[in-house]
Amino acid sequence: MSTGIGVGVSSVFGGVKASPSFEYSASAFCADSYPDPVPTINGTPGGTFSAAPVAPSTGTLVIDSSTGRVTLASSDPGNYLVTYTVGGVSESDPFEVLAVQTTGFSYSSNSFSDSGTASPTITGSAGGVFTATTGLSIDANTGVIDLGASTVGGPYTVTYTNTGACQGTPSTFDITITATVRIIPNNFSMEFDGQSYVSAGNPTQLQITGELTISLWFKTSTTPSTNKYLISKGTGSYTQRNFGIWQSSSNTIRAFINGVNAGVTSPLSYADGNWHHLAVTYTPSTSLILYIDGSAVDTNILSIPAAITNNTSDFEIGRWVTDYWTGDMDEVAIWNKAISANAVQEIYNATINNPGYTADLFKLANESQAPVFWNRMGDD
Repeated sequence: MSTGIGVGVSSVFGGVKASPSFEYSASAFCADSYPDPVPTINGTPGGTFSAAPVAPSTGTLVIDSSTGRVTLASSDPGNYLVTYTVGGVSESDPFEVLAVQTTGFSYSSNSFSDSGTASPTITGSAGGVFTATTGLSIDANTGVIDLGASTVGGPYTVTYTNTGACQGTPSTFDITITATVRIIPNNFSMEFDGQSYVSAGNPTQLQITGELTISLWFKTSTTPSTNKYLISKGTGSYTQRNFGIWQSSSNTIRAFINGVNAGVTSPLSYADGNWHHLAVTYTPSTSLILYIDGSAVDTNILSIPAAITNNTSDFEIGRWVTDYWTGDMDEVAIWNKAISANAVQEIYNATINNPGYTADLFKLANESQAPVFWNRMGDD
């Protein structure tokens, strides 16, 4: 609206006293506003519009001298006085072109491990707000990500949005959080000579009837004449075996739940004198999965029992009754749940990528539940 700032004196224009009154719909416009503002002439038409910057602004306001239309996209942000002159009389209104805020930002990487923090570099306008998809712990004002408090996974999308009058288009940046490898030294393993075994007894935590995971490392170069057991729990009757893992006479690895009711078999022989990681997961009524060296090699989803038979037999490492195994074993662990494929892969990678170390099974990134049994086979 006109400020009524008069320049010159009143005069007669076409027999009528000239009036230079005019107004825009607002006194400030964003540089990207559309349509371009055109003033309403409340006084005498037919005059001329002009504009001049108001210090400290030094830019140019592109204005149509006949209509007063301001071309915002071609004008410089800043403060101006727009003047309308008619019949020798002038009035001026303040006019401001507001710069459109920019939202550029980035982090030093698209992938971070789950410890420490990550801070953004803001190349756009300061003072905006950061948001992120669920799972990422982020400070809304600074954009600093608490990596340790964030969930491993992604990609998560971080969005930076302006809060000023002329908000630009929000910018985004994708972040993935990877698991920090938590490892501990592994200096010892246990050798089984075909006549020895280790008994863990039958404590309550090993009387598992629901979900189950068995994890261990093994090494052998011996081909057995009959099935030899790495792990067993059950009586001498085949139908009373709770669960077991054995090396067959063809050097494949086999595992079962409840005797012969549900089993899995590796497609390859592993009697090559090298260390291999083995894991078996059981989900009641759903699946029995055998993993070798971090990958699932056999999955059984047929006739999977609803529960594991529970009896008073001891959990034994290295034999079942008189079937003693020959080779080396290490890091034998039991969970009373079926851990994920990612957790199995993490256990395998921890040693393969860090020789002389093993995964800390109490601090797995992909499994929050600790094992109910862990025999480190010589390590503390």
